Amino acid sequence: MHASIPTTYRGIRFRSRLEAKWAAHADLDGSVRWKYEPIEFPGWIPDFSWEFIGRSDKPALVEVKPVYTLESFLTSADCLKMFDAVLANPLLANNFHGFFLLGVSPEHVWANRDFGGNSSRWRQLSLPDIEEQHCWAKASNITQWKAPQ
Repeated sequence: MHASIPTTYRGIRFRSRLEAKWAAHADLDGSVRWKYEPIEFPGWIPDFSWEFIGRSDKPALVEVKPVYTLESFLTSADCLKMFDAVLANPLLANNFHGFFLLGVSPEHVWANRDFGGNSSRWRQLSLPDIEEQHCWAKASNITQWKAPQ
């Protein structure tokens, strides 16, 4: 496991370059308005809330992890913290439209609209088209490390 690289994007200091890339990707895609670390629960701070422009009346909570498979997340301590926070806050479902897990790239994205820890409640989103792949490449360029001037 590699250490995360804190990265600044749009004046916000993200805990990792991967988080910054996902923020840049959302901005370039234009279908999502995001807030970074929007709320704090005991033991868990979601990386983002995403408001889907024109598609939902509630934002979704988003977790960003350097994962390639859903199973590697579901068996992690991070996942346990997340679902412990959900169980302790039953009103989450009233205020949010579920979870998204964003992995290492747009090919590795899962959604869970039911706030449940059961792996059958998660679904992998469809593979990105060529336009989204270009968007991801642009987000990578935007968030690249640059030497201080």
